[in-house]
Amino acid sequence: MTVMLDTNIEQLLEVSERVRRVAEVMMAQAEEKTIHCSINIGAMIIDASNVSSVRNPVSPTSKVLYKAKLQNRNKIVIDGLERDSVAIKTESTSPT
Repeated sequence: MTVMLDTNIEQLLEVSERVRRVAEVMMAQAEEKTIHCSINIGAMIIDASNVSSVRNPVSPTSKVLYKAKLQNRNKIVIDGLERDSVAIKTESTSPT
């Protein structure tokens, strides 16, 4: 888990995409086979609009990460915004 203070959604997407790209080019060798790495990132923005409704940010962020894992590898899902290496789609998720 990483906490980024004073970060807007564009900055969060930029950092997440850089991490995703680094993971995407990583490889490991095992028993003469090349294993390619992938990463899923689940994140959320906590700001004045939702801070009072988010008591524990780990739970809704874990749900967003799980959603990314179900959809594909190399996926970034930020609460309300999904991004993979090809497209950005909007979708709302609400913390519970």
